[in-house]
Amino acid sequence: DRGRKAQTSQLLAPEGHMTQHTPGPWEAVNNVGAGWSVRRQFERPGYTGLAPICSMAWFQFEIEGIINDAISEANARLIAAAPELLAALQQLRSINPMSDYNELRDARAVADEAIAKAEGDKKL
Repeated sequence: DRGRKAQTSQLLAPEGHMTQHTPGPWEAVNNVGAGWSVRRQFERPGYTGLAPICSMAWFQFEIEGIINDAISEANARLIAAAPELLAALQQLRSINPMSDYNELRDARAVADEAIAKAEGDKKL
């Protein structure tokens, strides 16, 4: 559909790649009493700080009158893992299916670490 193609082309950089996102790693942070957020640590000469990526306020996840912090936390962890998940997928996509076992094993380990981060460091 022409409308969808026009929207997609606006999101793509001239080389056909998505525009640059904030580099990782990102971390999920519990803002006690105010939901969760995702932040990235940055350093500049003479200054270190946290740059916000996004916030999940509790009111967004009120279900039947109950504030569900677990949903907010799970969403924050998934978003915080986005840079690692993207890197793992890019690595897997770049591997030739006829590659040696070690290259595939290493890519699987990168993917497992990213998934564990998204799921709250659960062991796979």
